[in-house]
Formats: sequence, structure tokens, C-alpha cells
Amino acid sequence: MGWCSLFEVSNSFFRKLLFLEGFYSSSNSYIILGDILTIIDPGNDYTALLDLLELGFKPSDIKRVIITHGEYDHSMGIFELMNYRSARDLEVIMHEMGPATLKETVERRGGKIVEVRGGETLKLGDCELKVFHTPGHTIDSICLYHEETHTLFSGDTVIPGSVAAPNPAAMGNIRDYILSLRFLRRIPVKALLPGHGAPVIGNCKEFIERTYEELIKSITGEIELSEAAEILLRHGYIEEAIFCCDKGIKANSEDRSLLKLKAVCLNSLGRFEETLEILNELLKERKDAYTLTIKGYALMGLGEYEKSIECFDEALRINPNMVEAKIYKGIAFMLLGRVEEAMKIQEFKNEYIRIFEGEVKKLKSSR
Repeated sequence: MGWCSLFEVSNSFFRKLLFLEGFYSSSNSYIILGDILTIIDPGNDYTALLDLLELGFKPSDIKRVIITHGEYDHSMGIFELMNYRSARDLEVIMHEMGPATLKETVERRGGKIVEVRGGETLKLGDCELKVFHTPGHTIDSICLYHEETHTLFSGDTVIPGSVAAPNPAAMGNIRDYILSLRFLRRIPVKALLPGHGAPVIGNCKEFIERTYEELIKSITGEIELSEAAEILLRHGYIEEAIFCCDKGIKANSEDRSLLKLKAVCLNSLGRFEETLEILNELLKERKDAYTLTIKGYALMGLGEYEKSIECFDEALRINPNMVEAKIYKGIAFMLLGRVEEAMKIQEFKNEYIRIFEGEVKKLKSSR
């Protein structure tokens, strides 16, 4: 299969796109037509440029190359292109963290490297693409976004039906990967043009969500959603913990433990109003010391210190040994300037001294 048009739609952006399906050692490639041709990911297929002849183009018509990351299956076509023409005015756009040897070889052969960091807007004739830095699979991974049509050139960051594992040799890592997917989940995507597999138009959010979920599972394994959320919270993946809570709540809206855990996560993110919305509903059903303590913390975060103390007192009436309620009550007193009352709470006083002594030790060790 050679170069072909993408999607039977009337939008002028898609009419200017050509697509070449990749195979196991060569990525998908995309060409944006215009006064000059721009190729996104030239792949690793020496026949790809020859196929352009059948459409009335010459490989030398390509003046600009953008690579979504520097792995060979996406980038080696650059040098095949250079074999067809003088490369003095060939522009290769790639992330600044891309492979140094790739950049050096391009420049040695007469090409011009243009480095991006993410956040730029590339003007390609009458078309503009935003650059998103999406590390994880590799450190230099980028996605390109056409805002008008909500089209995402996703490289290997999102692949329908698969997930590209982090490549340690290219400084890929799971934490960056998850952060990149967090970002992509927030943008509208109506057309997904991946580095491998078939392009998708329509329900693209599904593939972004699946990638996100699979990355989360690579940390937690295949376990109950409540357990997964607790693991993620302990490791600082708070938004991912909320994701697991929401999935569990959707499956079983009666699971109050997941609602409480979600409230803890929301508190950690400073989303106190959302926390209170959940907890007020739970407290209508049943009052317990733990839920009241979480509510007190949220009220404290909103600056409602007197009300938070009332919550902590109510929690302590139910469970006089609730250490967290005592410590938070002491913090609320301190924030109100009522230092003596705070120091009368032994659990708070012990914690205060422990933290103070720890800071003193840090200061001494830094001298």
C-alpha cells in the first residue's frame, strides 16, 4: 500500500494530508501538502519516497521533516531523502533532547536542525501545528496538534491497541509517560494520527484513556481498584489514584471506601470544595471519626479554622484516640494564633518537636 489520502471528510486540512502505513521496522509517515512538502516521521522504508513519484511528486519536493522522536524506525528515512537531493536547505525539526548522533549526521550532510522544546507553534504554510513535549516512551518524544480540527499526531505516545514501553536507552521512563498522558487527556482529540497502526477519527479519547490505564497498571499490576489507588497515592500519583477511584465508583456507586479515598486524594491536590461535596453526602448517611477528620482538613485548607476544629472535636468524641484529628486540631489552633492551646495537645506537640528537630539537623548537615 502506497501513499493515500486520509479520511473522507471535507475539511481542507485533511485534504492536504497524505498517509503511508508503516510496518514492523518503519513507522507511519504523513505528508502535509503545500508550497513545500512537510513529512512527519519519514520512517525507515527506502521505497516510500519512490512511491511519491506515482502521485506526481519528487522526493526533492520535501523541504521540511519533523520527527516525533529519534528512534530509527521514525527517523532513518531522513538519510534516504538526502540521497535524492542536495540537503543544504532540508530542515529537520526535532526535540532538543533528541539523539546527538542523529543531529550531527544531519548537519554533517548539509541539513539544518531546528530544535523544539514544546510549546512552540510550527507554521507550515497556511497550517499551524502546536508542539507538545510528551516524554515517556523516549525523552525526546513530541506530539503535534492541529487545534482547528483537534487532530493529534501522536508518534509512539499513543498507539491504538498497543502501548509503546519506555525505552531506557532513550531515557524513557514511566513517570514522565504518565505525566504526558495526564496532559493529553485534557485536550480534545477528534482525529488521532499515530506512529504505528491505523489512524482514527471519532472516538479518540478511548485510546488515550486505554494508554493511560495500561501505564497505571504497569505500576500497580492487575489488582483491585481500591488497592491500586492506595498504592498510587503512597507513591505520589494522586491524579492516577483518583482515576482508579472513579473507575471503581462507576462500577460500584455504593463503595463508600473509594469515595473516602477519593476525598483524601482531592485534599492532597488542594481541591477542598470537591472534597467537602463528597464528604457532606457521606456524613448524611453516617458519621465516623475518619470522615470527620478528612472534612476538618478540607475546611482548614479553605481557611475555615474554627469550623475545622469543630469537626476534629466531633471526630474525637467518636474516637478519642484519633491521632490525626489531634494533630490537625493543633495545626488549626496554630493557624489561629492560639499557640498555647495547640501545645496542650500532646500528640501535636510531639509532632511539632519532631519536625523542628529534623529541620535543625538539616541545617547543621548543610554547614
